[in-house]
Amino acid sequence: MLAHKHYLMAVALVVASLALAWLAMRAALNVENPVYAVYSESMVPALELGDVAIIRNGPGYSFHDLKAGDIIIFHTDDAGGRVIIHRVVEIYADVQTGERLVKAKGDNNLQSYEGLDYPIRENDYYGKVVGVIPKIAILSANLNPAIFG
Repeated sequence: MLAHKHYLMAVALVVASLALAWLAMRAALNVENPVYAVYSESMVPALELGDVAIIRNGPGYSFHDLKAGDIIIFHTDDAGGRVIIHRVVEIYADVQTGERLVKAKGDNNLQSYEGLDYPIRENDYYGKVVGVIPKIAILSANLNPAIFG
């Protein structure tokens, strides 16, 4: 019975540690969700299927700090809305409003697609990719294939 109690305490400690690490990561990277799985080949060779991208927002990583060549994660409203990981290829201003807009493209795509890759507005922007954990999302896919489906 005592071993069972120690086991439960150890599991509780691991869960609490992971939760604390998650909260600390969110705060340090200034984003709601700091990790995203790569589930398409649009960014090959920079990002491979199954990689996990780590993003950051805030000072030095904000929408207004972006430059061509940065890899970003953003939301698009096409086809019901998706989260996309692509590279910034152009920064421009709306001719009527002067609003800063971004155009992106997947490294493995032939072109940028209007409504998908542009225009990207500040409220579409989640963060800039600051790190990659190779192939770790494959473990999640094997445990829960719905992540990629």
